[in-house]
Amino acid sequence: VCPWDLSGPVDEPDGDENYTSSDGILMQTFVTNYCGEAIDTDTSNVWYNLTNTPWNYNSSCDSITQLGANVYKCTWDSTDAPSGWYNISVHAEKVNYYDNDTNVSHPDTFYLTNPPIFEDETVVPTAEGWTQTFNFSVNVTDVTDDNVSVHLWEKIGAGSWQEVPPTYYNCTSCNKDQFNWSRDYTCGDIGTVQYKFNASDIYNSTNQTSIGSFSVEAEDVSVDNVTPTVDFVVNRSDTTVFTISVYDRDNQSYPE
Repeated sequence: VCPWDLSGPVDEPDGDENYTSSDGILMQTFVTNYCGEAIDTDTSNVWYNLTNTPWNYNSSCDSITQLGANVYKCTWDSTDAPSGWYNISVHAEKVNYYDNDTNVSHPDTFYLTNPPIFEDETVVPTAEGWTQTFNFSVNVTDVTDDNVSVHLWEKIGAGSWQEVPPTYYNCTSCNKDQFNWSRDYTCGDIGTVQYKFNASDIYNSTNQTSIGSFSVEAEDVSVDNVTPTVDFVVNRSDTTVFTISVYDRDNQSYPE
């Protein structure tokens, strides 16, 4: 005869996979008696608790779904939860049985990363002559108030990725903080330029924007005849000087 004890090990997560904030994380247990026989109990009798000790953070998962005779699962929404390792406890009970509480900790649970969030990444202009200044900006938020470093990278033509100075910006408790870069190019840079922003916090949680692109173009110029003037008669036996003026419409100047 089996004792009236319940068993409910944490089957998932099991330490084999880490997650990013906003992921839905599966919690799963199977309830048995002391002899390993399946025990069917109401879903209201099973729930999960999660703790992140360094952040003094506690959460629960109690929207339980039963699978088969004795498997009980719940998907925990990790949105806005802090980074770090989580401890998990699962509670199971049934009338005429002793309650069971199983506790699992690192490294048999999961690590949650909470990377910085990007918004409104832009470059202005998106296509212009090489003498123009190109301006970049991005807004950064970190929901766990970490210290964050923010970087801008560019790839000119078929070249390699290079960081755009200043090397990086820092912010603490970033909340839609805007960071700006200005970049001047040369005629040797004419073509397509790719760019991206990335950021990391003190817990090595990283994020990167999708790759954008813009065009560095040749200058738009106007060329006008100066001499000889219209209707000027050229004598083939004389030397005639032809003069033109070139005006850079992008830079609004006459090249020297």
